This record gives sequence, structure tokens and C-alpha cells, in this order.
Amino acid sequence: MSHRFARKKTVFALGLLTIVALAGLGWAGAPPIAEQPLDVPQQVVQTQKPQVCAHTLLENEVEAVKILRSLEMTRELGAATIVQFFPWAYVESRQGHYDWARADSILRLARLQGLRIIARLGLTPGWARPTGTTLTFLPDAAFAAFADYAAAFAARYATDIQHIIIWNEPNLSAEWGFQPADPARYARLLAVSYARIKQVNPAAVV
Repeated sequence: MSHRFARKKTVFALGLLTIVALAGLGWAGAPPIAEQPLDVPQQVVQTQKPQVCAHTLLENEVEAVKILRSLEMTRELGAATIVQFFPWAYVESRQGHYDWARADSILRLARLQGLRIIARLGLTPGWARPTGTTLTFLPDAAFAAFADYAAAFAARYATDIQHIIIWNEPNLSAEWGFQPADPARYARLLAVSYARIKQVNPAAVV
């Protein structure tokens, strides 16, 4: 039993080290989705507990068929809502150039499964942060640029996405580039992002 536990700890540690290493290297590219002609009929979620929500992790999946299967299983589970991450670093890896292909694909497949999306936004592209910092490092000087991304996202998906989460677990140091968590800084980021989102989609819940 102790050997099995030690093996699980080792696997977890290696996975964590891989994530930290990628962040430290400033990796910020979204792997392209290998699109396939998926003939998918419109589905409806059958559930007795519509409040059930699943946190999907589809932002790095490269095969559309696997994204679809993950969403099918979510629907079959009876979860009517998913929380899906849409990294700023993926969409605007070059300043001023938005690549919505991955987000569009995930949204299209989720909609066909009858799922509602709560969008979580975060991760800083290399051009918006100092060299040598991690993807979760967001300097104050980049708050406005992040808010612009949040507004562009909210405007593009105003018909389908009404709930948006700004940043992930802002109480954790790791989510601030391993800097001390600062409630006042997060409040400022939330305020500027909220204002920009509401300008383009007054009905959005932030």
C-alpha cells in the first residue's frame, strides 16, 4: 500500500513540475485543433438537478472528436452547465491579434450538446508581462489590456455566454505568478474588467 501511495505522489509531482516548467518557460501557444467533419445532432440535457456543473479542461485538447466526447459525457452525466477556461495567452498571443478558432470550436460543440458555458478568463501572454515571469503573472500595467480581451470575448460570445469569471483562484500565490495574493489588486482587476464587459454586454454576469 505504501509503495502504491508513493507512486501516486511521484506521478502527481511530475505532473506539477511539468506545469511549472512550461509556465516558467513562458509557453503560451494554443495547440491547434485537428478539425474533423463532425455530423452532430442537437442534443438536450436530461437532468433532475440542473444546478449540477462540471469543470471541463478542453483548452489543450487537440482533437475535436475528443472534445466532443468529453462534452457528450458531461451531458450524459446530467450536468447542464460547464465551466471552461479560455486563456488570454492563447487567444491574443500577439498583441492586437485575436485567434478565436479554438474558443469557437469548443463553444460550437458545447452548444450542440445543449450545455451552458460559464467562461473563466486568465493567463497572461508573453508580450503583456516581464521576461522570465510565468503565465499567471499579471502586472498592474497589463490590467487594461486584459480587460480589453475580456470585453472582446464578452462581445463575441454575448449570445451564448452570459457568465464570466475573472482570473482563477485569486487567493492563491501560484495564480499571481508566485507573488503574494493581494485582494486589493484583484479588486482593481475585477473592477476594470467588469466595466469593460458591461460596456459591450450589459446582461453579462461577472
